Amino acid sequence: MRTWLAQALQKLLIDEIEKAEDYLKELNRYRNDFYKADKDLAVANGKLHRNFSIEILSGGTIAIGGAAVGYGQTNVAFLTFGIVLTVIGIFVKARGL
Repeated sequence: MRTWLAQALQKLLIDEIEKAEDYLKELNRYRNDFYKADKDLAVANGKLHRNFSIEILSGGTIAIGGAAVGYGQTNVAFLTFGIVLTVIGIFVKARGL
């Protein structure tokens, strides 16, 4: 009777170990997927930050250039400065530098 119980317990423990190993494989797959998604998110956030910086740069140069062109009607230096800044802003926005 004891050997029968010992064998049953051993079989039960082996089954539980196999279930735990299968569960571990599944968790490792989820962990690997998480690391890949986390890396992809970091790359996307870096690109988003870069695009936001380009928008600020181009918007700022266009705004300052426009103001300088408006003031440049009385001063040729401001007119030239404004046109140059506006062209730079448009170029940066178009190229996405």
